[in-house]
Amino acid sequence: MLHPNIYMGYGQTELEAICMKDTFQERSIALYCRVSTDEQAREGVSLDEQQERLKAYCRAMGWNEEPLLFIDDGYSAKNLDRPELNRLLQEVKKGTISKILVTKLDRLSRRLLDLLKLIDTFQEYNVSFISISESFDTNTPSGRLTLQVLGAVAEFERERIRERVFENMLHAARQGKWLTQSPYGYRLDVNKELVIYEPEAQIVRNVYDWYLNKGLGYYAIAKKLNEEGIASRQKKGMVDSCY
Repeated sequence: MLHPNIYMGYGQTELEAICMKDTFQERSIALYCRVSTDEQAREGVSLDEQQERLKAYCRAMGWNEEPLLFIDDGYSAKNLDRPELNRLLQEVKKGTISKILVTKLDRLSRRLLDLLKLIDTFQEYNVSFISISESFDTNTPSGRLTLQVLGAVAEFERERIRERVFENMLHAARQGKWLTQSPYGYRLDVNKELVIYEPEAQIVRNVYDWYLNKGLGYYAIAKKLNEEGIASRQKKGMVDSCY
């Protein structure tokens, strides 16, 4: 153990890194895998495939120790609120992780600010981040530059996708298409246009008549519908669904 005086002049973060290096001589490699439900359906992204590729990379690099697995199944990369990612960050802060590997950058995050936040945390605790598809390591200056460029491109593409989706929805709305669940009394036809659904439409007419012509209030109307055995679309009583 080094004499305490040798640490004079270092900042708190540097001291923590030095102490961590002394304490954890053998740290583990972490493999992080993630897939969202939409990605699996659309792109066929497999968690098993991600694990196999990462383990093969470790073998090729001569890293023979058993890695730690962190797998978020069914979670989007839009934010960092993921259970296994949070567990990984806890292990990083404990000083038990030396490297974090992912198959692609977007497995970790699709937002540049979130990526940079995570990388800052990794660097603070002397952990390298490696994306095997993009072939870079954040321990090197070129790797850190590549990370920022790729992160910016990934965020740009995400914003473009959002923009295209909005434009398509706006175009559909201008064409008279209904974009959400049809209101009570209507159904959507094959062209996504509203058509009257007579069984519910008659109930809507009755409700208007009770309110406008017979002076019934909301609660009285809901009670009357319940007495007649008419439930909402969620199969709940009308009084319950009003509150």
